Amino acid sequence: MVYFFLRSLVKLTLRMYFKNIEITGHHHIPKDKPVIFVGNHPSAFMEPILLACWTWRPLYFMIRGDMWKKKALAWLLDAIHGVPVYRKSEGYSSVDANKKTFDRCVELIMDHKLLIIFAEGSHQLVRRLRSLKKGTARIVHQALTENPDEDVYLVPVGAIFNAPLLLRRDVHISIGKAVPLRQHLSTTSNAESYNQITAVIEQSLSAELPSLTSEEELIYEQLIYEEAQFGKPFSQQWRDAEARLHSLTPDDKARLITDTKSVDTDLENQVLSKQLHLGHWLILILLAIPAWVGKLLHMIPIALSQRVTNSIVRKKEFYSSLRVATLLVFVISWYLITIGISALVFGSLWPVYGMLLTGLISLPYFDLWRVARARK
Repeated sequence: MVYFFLRSLVKLTLRMYFKNIEITGHHHIPKDKPVIFVGNHPSAFMEPILLACWTWRPLYFMIRGDMWKKKALAWLLDAIHGVPVYRKSEGYSSVDANKKTFDRCVELIMDHKLLIIFAEGSHQLVRRLRSLKKGTARIVHQALTENPDEDVYLVPVGAIFNAPLLLRRDVHISIGKAVPLRQHLSTTSNAESYNQITAVIEQSLSAELPSLTSEEELIYEQLIYEEAQFGKPFSQQWRDAEARLHSLTPDDKARLITDTKSVDTDLENQVLSKQLHLGHWLILILLAIPAWVGKLLHMIPIALSQRVTNSIVRKKEFYSSLRVATLLVFVISWYLITIGISALVFGSLWPVYGMLLTGLISLPYFDLWRVARARK
């Protein structure tokens, strides 16, 4: 009950935070079979949150085990389907830590629950796939050996963000084709099985992500922006940017990399290739008043969210997740205050409805406004 209630609230907040959210490949998820989601991990919490909100079946994901030490927080973590990961730094031996975590993961997989594991083993705000740890392969191996009559299906999940540190940008969650893993067990040794399963995971997950080097990350963001067009889904946009990147000569790549200081350089002012038509300009003119009213009425909770997030976050991988959380808290609080004032002063909730309507108008309006300003 708590899981589904929070999922609804978070889903609404995500629609406010992101301009476009694309989740593709739901049909690849096997029904009534043991499944394990394996994804890349560019942010701290955003990938499992997005997948949980747009997957009809409940999702389970791993969280640091030391967070269960507080009883009130432990109740909430259990309610949102967190799976504790125990580490040696928390007083557990390596064997104990693995056993507790692996046993719980195997139990969920064989009960046909949806469990996502981030095989890179840590988070880093990059778009390329980093080297994989073998913990996922060990979990799969344990599930297969303990259940010889069952197969386990790998479902790769790629998460691609467009400027995730900024509001109203794009995200694509790509769910790839399911791959049965029993055939990749080795008859020679467990170590060989781990290597083979990890290789399959890497191959499957790579197909859902752009193929980049660390240096190419520096220019990929700008190419994504230059590929933007109205009506063009972000999933196609980032793939076209990847194709364009790989069509560049080595000299052109080197020149662009030299000219670009970092992935996050001046993202607010990057040039967009979207063409504005007469209809777009009419929208900017006709909806200007309600859009600006909506922006002003929501300025306080949005500003508070940004200020609190900036004061807390020390690693950029946590930024988007915490920004969504603070937006959820401050926007709900703002509406509750407005409802109280509206009921006391006006004896009606019409001012609240007006604030909500103008707020909904302001979101796409200022997406268009940003494009218009960038083209000056």
